[in-house]
Amino acid sequence: IIRIGMALFPNDPYILIVYSNFLISVQDNYQLGTSQLQYVKNLDESSIVDLYMVFAREQESQERSKNLNQTAGESALDLIAYVEFQRTFRTLARTNRDALMALRSFWQLLLHQDVSFAKMSAALAAIQKTSARADRTYKVLLERYPNSSQV
Repeated sequence: IIRIGMALFPNDPYILIVYSNFLISVQDNYQLGTSQLQYVKNLDESSIVDLYMVFAREQESQERSKNLNQTAGESALDLIAYVEFQRTFRTLARTNRDALMALRSFWQLLLHQDVSFAKMSAALAAIQKTSARADRTYKVLLERYPNSSQV
């Protein structure tokens, strides 16, 4: 029925709004539905009632995505937040690896017969520095993404 209406009235704002609501609600095609809403906003034939329906649908979508972000954790993150999460997660992995490498170098140092006190204290300082950095990175990641299963 909607396709027939769109064929008969291709630029009718009401038909386009109904179609975008169908795409978003029934077919879960959020991207195509919002692009249809943007198209309706740019039509010259759109009345104030049509524009209000577009506004109401956008507000509903924003509220829904906000609720999904709160309940579903990282699964509902937008692309920018996902890229930011991946960058921070890679930083966490790198700082964790650096801390483990500092531990390894300390134990390798202890495998030798004669170990100077200066080398041991430098290795212990490196362990403390790298583990503190890894802890700070981990805390930042936990504060930003408390529902993340990867963290």
